[in-house]
Amino acid sequence: ILCGIVTCDRTELLKRCIKNINNQNLPPDMILIVNHGKILVNINSNIKLNIINQNNNGSAAGWNRAIDYAIKNDFDFIWLMDDDGYPEKDSLSLLTKNFTKNLSCISSLVINENHKNELVFSMPKINKKNIFDYIFKIKKVSEISRLSNNCLYPYVHLFNGALISVNVLKKIGNININYRIYGEEVDYFYRLKQYGPLYTLITSRHYHPSVSKKMISEKNIYYLLRNSIINNNKYSKFKLLKNLIIIFVTLVRVFRRNGLIFLIKFLFNNKFIFFKSIYDGHKKL
Repeated sequence: ILCGIVTCDRTELLKRCIKNINNQNLPPDMILIVNHGKILVNINSNIKLNIINQNNNGSAAGWNRAIDYAIKNDFDFIWLMDDDGYPEKDSLSLLTKNFTKNLSCISSLVINENHKNELVFSMPKINKKNIFDYIFKIKKVSEISRLSNNCLYPYVHLFNGALISVNVLKKIGNININYRIYGEEVDYFYRLKQYGPLYTLITSRHYHPSVSKKMISEKNIYYLLRNSIINNNKYSKFKLLKNLIIIFVTLVRVFRRNGLIFLIKFLFNNKFIFFKSIYDGHKKL
């Protein structure tokens, strides 16, 4: 098992992440750090550690490099995570015990590190016809526990404690680096789903800071909106409706995190980033 971590200038959080990986009941065979920031120093690990430094071309390029390494070095699995989260002591052992041959991916449940009943990233409700409801979402650990079957829920947020079969990666290919940031994990979710089910194992916990109040830069808003529209057009049966919803949700998110003045300036600045993101979202990557 290769543990792949993508990092960029969050050294203390990275050290916390590595410390918790070292303390796993079942540790990975190797840790690979893909570094997009300053040169890392004083990074210690009891597990074999390799660091790849590369230019910061977005998170997609980081995941791409880690997956490429796993494939070329004949690992059976890759366990992917950002630098700011960290796994519970038995997270990896639980994932491996519950990974069956028909699966493409099994992931930990991503929990707010300060509020243990809150999910960091909400989950869509899934009906009996396996249709995702993105409007009425699951936000509490207690709720997803109630809706899961044998501690498994048929949806994942990739790259936060996700264990993926390398054999499947060889079939579907690597991350599309043209996404740069945001949306690459959604695209990969649907590509993985073509080759086998993906589940969140709710007994395997991965802790992460809350992102609900984190400000969003203009560049990030552009890629968030553009890439969401691209994925809706690729994978949704209700493209127009989903695109209208994501535009509205994005504007609400920007208002809540950045404030009204920022939102007004963003909508009417001379670069027209908001309208460009919608226009570019209808192009193919």
